[in-house]
Amino acid sequence: MAYVGNICKKGDSASIVEDIGAAATAVIAAHELGHSLGAFHDGNPEAEDCVSSENFLMASTVSGSGDFNHFSHSRIMSPCSVKSIEKNLETPTAQCVRKFGGAVREHMSTSPQEIISLTPGEMIGLRQQCQISFGPHYGVCPNKEYFMSRDVCARVWCKDRTKRRSEPCETKTYFPALDGTECGRSKVCIYDLILFIIPETES
Repeated sequence: MAYVGNICKKGDSASIVEDIGAAATAVIAAHELGHSLGAFHDGNPEAEDCVSSENFLMASTVSGSGDFNHFSHSRIMSPCSVKSIEKNLETPTAQCVRKFGGAVREHMSTSPQEIISLTPGEMIGLRQQCQISFGPHYGVCPNKEYFMSRDVCARVWCKDRTKRRSEPCETKTYFPALDGTECGRSKVCIYDLILFIIPETES
């Protein structure tokens, strides 16, 4: 929950985000920040040219989708949202966002690329992603058929380890693997896709 366009208004610039686990929480936090920056829900009168069913970041609900384009939209602002945010940032009430930009960049001794050297999936493995989302007694689904017919990067499947192996695995409506998550030998998930890693050769 967040107020629209109140990023610089004292007392109204905070957002409330429920931690539902892993990547889904990050997407919801980004959605609420979008509101604070001036974006409305897609399909609302203020953003009527962008329909919520396209599943962009500012859709009224976050959901998974079998359609890769719709699924990948969940991390991107719609054109309507971009326009609303740009319009809001041009107003005097959004001055706090622009206040220190240049000065901060001048005094940074390291580049953002050096600061962020590990991907989220390298820091938090699949097992931990399951535990964050479902609880400490969960692990990665051991049933290979869940990963043969479903894209592991687009949806993580977890298993309650206190139940029998024959019990079904579980997932959530929106539960993509974090970028950098290992998903096989020399494979990692990046932006909901499986990327093959080519080992570096010594020269």
